[in-house]
Amino acid sequence: METTHIKCHSNDNGHVILDVPTKYRNKDLEILIVINKILSDEKKKKYSFSELIGKLEWRGDPVAVQRKIRDEW
Repeated sequence: METTHIKCHSNDNGHVILDVPTKYRNKDLEILIVINKILSDEKKKKYSFSELIGKLEWRGDPVAVQRKIRDEW
């Protein structure tokens, strides 16, 4: 099995034309195509945790709690 990653652009009719070279000659092949729309950088939103700042009230020593959790592994 081979995997190939190709970025392309669809034409005005919404068609994509692929010419993918393979090492297989005169063989039956199964090809899987996954279509994933690429978002522009402006549309990629990162979640802001600013609304959560100051909401957590912690009691105890956070380092001690971390060590306790790690000791459970």
